[in-house]
Amino acid sequence: MRAIIQYATKLLHQLPEEYVFHNYSHTLQVAKMAREIGAYENISSSDMYVLLVACWLHDLGYAFSDENHEEASIQIAIDFLSQEGFSKHKIRKISSLIRATKMPHHPHSLLEKIICDADLAYLGSRNFPEQSLLLKREREYVTGQFIPEIQWHEQSRELLANHQFFTRYGQRFLFPQQHQNMKLLETGVPCK
Repeated sequence: MRAIIQYATKLLHQLPEEYVFHNYSHTLQVAKMAREIGAYENISSSDMYVLLVACWLHDLGYAFSDENHEEASIQIAIDFLSQEGFSKHKIRKISSLIRATKMPHHPHSLLEKIICDADLAYLGSRNFPEQSLLLKREREYVTGQFIPEIQWHEQSRELLANHQFFTRYGQRFLFPQQHQNMKLLETGVPCK
């Protein structure tokens, strides 16, 4: 795992500094949350390993492309993991987990559900307003267009209203705060 984390960290630190959301910090949080959810869901140690590898590699595609970054991440994962001696079966499994993070989420397996919940756990966190602001700033950088507060507020409200957590953990521990975040937006508290 050490070589994977070092490789991912190196690529993530090469991202433009304007990637203030999809960066090392986000990847670390996704991996930590996936470990927590995986433990709660009682997955095997081999599944946990595959899950964590996918977490560390899932957003590396941003180093090369904002659009369809999941597929770029998969190609990076295939190339790197092949060099690291991973079996084709494990590489396919990791690729499937990375692909599952593409929005909108449609996970099939428990591991896919876990990585999806870990990737969007910020929706059910108390620091949602701060994370939302970082994502807004990043989107403005990537698109080169200013996003008016009212538009971002509405998009955030819609995301929270339509999002569902897939795991028992997410439904028990993340959904209640997601609901609170939704209430904040409904009362007009801006994500700025």
